[in-house]
Amino acid sequence: MSDQPARPIGVVLAGGLGRRLGGSKATVRLQRRPLISYPLRALRQALGKAVIVAKMDSELPPLPGVEVWIEPDLPRHPLTGWVHALSLAGGSPIVVCACDLPLVSPALIAQIASTDSDGAPAVIARSEGRLQPLLGRYEPAALAPLAVALGGGHPALLRRS
Repeated sequence: MSDQPARPIGVVLAGGLGRRLGGSKATVRLQRRPLISYPLRALRQALGKAVIVAKMDSELPPLPGVEVWIEPDLPRHPLTGWVHALSLAGGSPIVVCACDLPLVSPALIAQIASTDSDGAPAVIARSEGRLQPLLGRYEPAALAPLAVALGGGHPALLRRS
């Protein structure tokens, strides 16, 4: 048994409907590449392993060699992806990144992944004083409270549905 903390698994969230974009965010092209390829690449470079969490009906571009974890159909909220990924991560933390963050860098991912959480269940990016929960590290200890919030339909969390 090792005293080393488990290495985080990179998780790209791709289960949203993309209503504001008129369709699947993952397949939108940016400089001839699918939007999802940018955060996926940053997570892989920083962490070594990255998976996609999506709904069964999510439209994804061809991404050879990338593992896709299929999350439950309902509710349609990013929290569903966090809970599903934590439940499949085998006790490892996850570093979550939304599929529509093409400018996220491997350096930023590495910084988030290595930031000491001081026992907190998550390390979340902040921009202009606001938390950005779609870019953060979630510890295995976050699974239970997130699942309770998801199952209880916590209004502050499910506002985006």
